[in-house]
Amino acid sequence: MKKIFVLLLSIFSLQVESALPPAEKFLPQDTLVLITWPDIDTLTKTLAETPMFWKDESMQPFMNKFLSKITNDLTKSFEKKIGINCSDFTNLFHGQITFAAINKPSNTKQEHDLDWVLLIDTKNQSNQLKTITEKAKKKLNESEIPVKTEKIRNVEFLVTTTFSSNITKSFMNTFSMGQDSDEDEDSEDEKTNSSATNKQIIKSTKPSSTNVITIYFGQLNDVFIAGNASSTLEKILAKIDSSSSAPALNDNPIYNSYTPMFKDSFINAWLNLSFFIDIIKSNISSSANENSSEKERFFSALGLTGIKAFGLAVKKIDNGFISQALVNVPESERKGLTRLFLFEAKDASPPDFVPSDVIKFQRVRLDGAKTWQNLEKMISEISPDLSKFITDTISMVGKDKDPTFDLRKQLIDNLGNDIIFWQKEPKNPSVTNINNTPTVFLIGSSNPNELIKAFRISMEIAMPMANIKERDFQGSKIYSISIPFPNHEINPGKVNQSVQNLYFTSSKNYLSVATEEYLIEEFLRNITGASKPLSQTPGLSDAAQKVGGMSTGYFGFQNNASMFKMFYTVLKNHTDFMKPFEILFPSIEIKDWIDVSLLPPFEKIEKYFNFVVYSAKVEPNGFLIQSYSPLPAAK
Repeated sequence: MKKIFVLLLSIFSLQVESALPPAEKFLPQDTLVLITWPDIDTLTKTLAETPMFWKDESMQPFMNKFLSKITNDLTKSFEKKIGINCSDFTNLFHGQITFAAINKPSNTKQEHDLDWVLLIDTKNQSNQLKTITEKAKKKLNESEIPVKTEKIRNVEFLVTTTFSSNITKSFMNTFSMGQDSDEDEDSEDEKTNSSATNKQIIKSTKPSSTNVITIYFGQLNDVFIAGNASSTLEKILAKIDSSSSAPALNDNPIYNSYTPMFKDSFINAWLNLSFFIDIIKSNISSSANENSSEKERFFSALGLTGIKAFGLAVKKIDNGFISQALVNVPESERKGLTRLFLFEAKDASPPDFVPSDVIKFQRVRLDGAKTWQNLEKMISEISPDLSKFITDTISMVGKDKDPTFDLRKQLIDNLGNDIIFWQKEPKNPSVTNINNTPTVFLIGSSNPNELIKAFRISMEIAMPMANIKERDFQGSKIYSISIPFPNHEINPGKVNQSVQNLYFTSSKNYLSVATEEYLIEEFLRNITGASKPLSQTPGLSDAAQKVGGMSTGYFGFQNNASMFKMFYTVLKNHTDFMKPFEILFPSIEIKDWIDVSLLPPFEKIEKYFNFVVYSAKVEPNGFLIQSYSPLPAAK
């Protein structure tokens, strides 16, 4: 009896087990782009259990109308044209979904077409998947697009081949809204000509033709598979059934370095950057003109050849969501641009003078003087003549006003290794100032008085017509300058002169620059410690530990509640905010879809928003960027 029970349990386990191994085990080693959701059911369950503002009862009038517009104006039109109910298709999403782009073996230096594949594990929905496949085949036949069948490793694929222009046209017609389907149809002559042309493609057109698209789609048990190349599909099927010993993506050592980061993620993505950088480099090297050597030297000096790959992972940990991104740049290959951002692993926590009501904060321990030296070195490798011009210009700047002034010694060499930035919410949020939020910028210096003197002279040189004013405030000097710039109004030919004021001072080993006078005064008042500093924000310290702490040399904070409230207020009170969407989607009545009159007061949904912290770290294999958003405490 026990043996029978174990046997039945084993059979059941085989049935519910995903038909797909992890993507890196069946994709070829020369995969260039990978985006994968390891398990849709797990993701769906987690999102369903996570409180979201659009689920709140007060949001339902707005959401019901918005979803109704999607259903009536988009979904039904789409379903009518493709002959498949969207819900039938989306109900298939249960297991792994993977999209990948793979290097073609036949690529030459001039051709860089990619193979692609899409796999969807439906988890025991094979019958429904088969039904949808048959519907799709029927719709293709009705559209007079030629369809044939082809077996690849005992899996039957439907194969359709057409011109890329026809695909684009069909896509635009399918997603057109506000029109009857009859209005979208081609004339009889156009349909006849298109049909006749399509039927000759398979016989008369070479597969490598760039204006022809071939798509394979088939079913392996519970898995939907689509792609554009039979050879690549055959490799993948062979890896899935374990009959191939060819190297897989997880045999790529660079990809393997991302494996710990991808573990337990909801979604992960990987990009082989070196392949695409090599394409650009080869194109530059093969340029048949007299400047090709200069172009190659320019490319080499930038240091882009040291960049190998990029990876991204999103997962849930504890009571929040974390995202991690890693740019793979080996330490031994960093030069040019990749050496400009080598910040030091030092304290990057918010100083006590940063107030708690900021909406954004960043601090980076980047040595300004060394960064400038690395920039000059890069420019020198690109163009010695340009480097000499910059060096000569720096040595002459300000000499006409003060013969003893030395821009390099007094300004550049006094730049320290502490850069701080924060923003506050505008007092009256509007379309015009939402992208011009009040900002404070600080740069550390061991000699701030000399630095501000050099900064003032530099401003006078850059803007000789501007008048720099100064005044005393609590024992410190505050300087101000008004910078005029043209402001083009919507009315044609009308130009107004706008002014951006800058305020700057020095205190406590920092040069401080602000866009609002009250901010520079607040900084000076708080220099000995704000009454409510950002550093004392509840939960901030614990959240920072999720991203490696505040001592990696780069740390940031964003108040999502304040940020969203700002945009929410503008959306509700300023109809001009919708104009870009109206231009982007001219066939949609945006104001009818997004009926802001149905939005509740922000206080009703404020409880769903918290903050996000992020950090960056220089590691031996590259640059790691992490962000963590803790879920708000229940209210």
